[in-house]
Amino acid sequence: MKIKRKAIFKKFRALAWLYSIAFFLIFLLPVEKIDLPIKMYQKYDRVYSDRSYIDQVGALVDEYLYLVQIPRHLANRVYLITDQKISEYRLIGSKNNNDYYKSWHKLEEKVFVEGNESDKREIVFRELDAGLNILRPNGPYSADPILIKLDKPHKSIYLKAYFSLSTSEVLFMASYNKMNFFNKIIHMLIITLSLISFLLFIINKIRQNE
Repeated sequence: MKIKRKAIFKKFRALAWLYSIAFFLIFLLPVEKIDLPIKMYQKYDRVYSDRSYIDQVGALVDEYLYLVQIPRHLANRVYLITDQKISEYRLIGSKNNNDYYKSWHKLEEKVFVEGNESDKREIVFRELDAGLNILRPNGPYSADPILIKLDKPHKSIYLKAYFSLSTSEVLFMASYNKMNFFNKIIHMLIITLSLISFLLFIINKIRQNE
């Protein structure tokens, strides 16, 4: 009975090691990054890089508003780098899962971006600090257009946006992002302990062979 339990434990330990190593390799291996175009937003500009969809209302007009042109069905996270505090605006529709925006502010102005699968009719926004910010595209019907507004007028601003073509990262984060905070802590604790266990196992094997 003890031998059987020991064998089962070894199998679970091996699976934990493999999962932990795969988790870190996903983020350590180099991946291709695709830059996203950023431009001063003008009324009736295309809000997507691969579609001709526009805001037919033309509600968003501001001298300090920038458009991050993303593909209509982008599934990857967007990495946005800026050298100053900004506000992130998103054009959203009712068909998508909008839980991501629960804590965001909503504007009274309405937009209308017509699409085959989902329309965008509302504007939500939040503040972002300078540095690297990670933005979700949202879905599942379509990504929500991204606009950036400067909190203060500046003569110059550094803005860079890109997304990763790492399919494994997207698949992993799709499940990871659904976890609540407690589950994420437990998840990371298991991975950390698994890696420590794996390192101790390797060290012990090296010592036995000396």
